[in-house]
Amino acid sequence: MKKSILLIVIMLAAVGTMQASNILVAYFSWGGNTKALAEEIQRQTGADIYRIEPAVPYPTDYNTLAYTIARNEKETNARPALKETNQDFSRYEYIFVGCPVWWFDAPMIMHTFLETYNFAGKTVIPFCTYYTAAYETLNDIVNATPNSNHLEGLGVSGAS
Repeated sequence: MKKSILLIVIMLAAVGTMQASNILVAYFSWGGNTKALAEEIQRQTGADIYRIEPAVPYPTDYNTLAYTIARNEKETNARPALKETNQDFSRYEYIFVGCPVWWFDAPMIMHTFLETYNFAGKTVIPFCTYYTAAYETLNDIVNATPNSNHLEGLGVSGAS
């Protein structure tokens, strides 16, 4: 994991535009794995960090979350409300966007987040954590930011 993040940091530095003041790590985490990865990216880049949070917190019970709420959100193409929607991300040129994999895709709250904010002209770097496979999660983030530039994403298995 650290080598993959380091490669992204080196690529940004090679372009000559990487400054901590123009990098943001935006992430959603339920179980803590994505938070740990986001914090590692922040540590290696010196970026600002922003936690994406739902207006109504998700339950702490995995079975209720996975087999009731997350599955229902995916099946209904829901857009769960965000806790806050007035952030200004305009000063950032590079935005790492990360989340766990839920039902083989990005959680629906990520769609809410990416549809709420305009990342046109920014460079988006997707990342995710998963237990079974990354599937389409990285592509979900890229597809939800069509007017952005994209660097290759990073999928990390579980807590590794």
